[in-house]
Amino acid sequence: MRKRDRAGFTLIEILITLSLVVIIIGVLFASYFMPLRAIQQLRLRLGREEAVAVFLNRLNGELESVFPREESFRGDETALSFLTAASGDLALERISYQQVESGEKSVLVYRKADPSFRLETGADTGVWPPPVEGEPVFQAERIRFSYYDGEEWQESWEKKRPPRLVRVELERRGKEYRLLAPLRASLD
Repeated sequence: MRKRDRAGFTLIEILITLSLVVIIIGVLFASYFMPLRAIQQLRLRLGREEAVAVFLNRLNGELESVFPREESFRGDETALSFLTAASGDLALERISYQQVESGEKSVLVYRKADPSFRLETGADTGVWPPPVEGEPVFQAERIRFSYYDGEEWQESWEKKRPPRLVRVELERRGKEYRLLAPLRASLD
């Protein structure tokens, strides 16, 4: 047999080269898209955290501005209702938060702002428990309100003056959050 001088590559050389090219392209493709996927997941997680922060910050601001009037505040573990001047337009509003069970391991929180309170007449249309109306403002697995009277935590509040602190404990997507809101109106 005689050896021929051939120009070109054998089939095995071509297959090995193509395999190496596919592996290199796969690694480059993965290294490009993995950071993009991580960024998307981070944005999603931050969006969920932001929703909790917005809800708790709004509730905290409204609670800090509770109006110091007899029977201006009422609450239990699932709802609270209070007069506040947090709206910024020099008027009082009755704000109510009420939670409603929404399927398995989920609650919806409804917020109602009722500007029908009039200081000059003392008329207050706040009813207990607050009615559930409109669209929910927040969803969680669990939310619970409790009230501090200066000595111990209470599960409900029906006293004439507002509590010193309101504790809001909530669980959302397996993570627990807690807000301790001081009420300026109760400070002696």
